Amino acid sequence: METSIKLLQNKITISSRNVNSKKSSWGADEHQHHVISLTTSEGVISFDYWASKAQPYVRMATDLLECLSAFLSDAMYGEMSYEDFISEMGYEPNEESEQIHSECVVAYDKFLELELLDDMYDLTNELNEKYEF
Repeated sequence: METSIKLLQNKITISSRNVNSKKSSWGADEHQHHVISLTTSEGVISFDYWASKAQPYVRMATDLLECLSAFLSDAMYGEMSYEDFISEMGYEPNEESEQIHSECVVAYDKFLELELLDDMYDLTNELNEKYEF
């Protein structure tokens, strides 16, 4: 199953493909596994996403927007230093918080590949204003 939408005056296309290929590190099943792709004129990035057990498929535009919102949130935290991240999130400095921050940095680095850094906050604001995430 594949779903897609366009955002930011058609500068970004976001699509989801249910790949059923792996479990998450926190125990979500394979059938919840999707690959989300963001496409712009600068290229394509993809990231793993696991839908909920109650609704394991990304079927509608609002589902895709939730995927994007989660990715952008991770990317914004990835822009922070580790010290700022743990302070903002209320984590203790430990291996688990380092791993979580590291995953956020990966999301930030992926977003940078699209050369849309100036649009990261605009896109987040658009999602929050229009769709109340």
